[in-house]
Amino acid sequence: MPSFPQVSSPQDNQHLLANEDHRHQHLLARRQSILLHRKSLPIASGVFFILHSSFLILHSSFLFLFLLFLF
Repeated sequence: MPSFPQVSSPQDNQHLLANEDHRHQHLLARRQSILLHRKSLPIASGVFFILHSSFLILHSSFLFLFLLFLF
């Protein structure tokens, strides 16, 4: 069976370039999303640490006052 050379039209090339550009934009958006998430993790853990510490301090204060009034 004879093989025929592939002939691509300008429309085909334009379609391929559009697909490649779309794929590139998608990868760029995904990388930016990952970087943004990585930057927000330390901030979120710091806020959690502060809130958790505040809760422990308040809890121990109430426990101390309760024991103080108990005896």
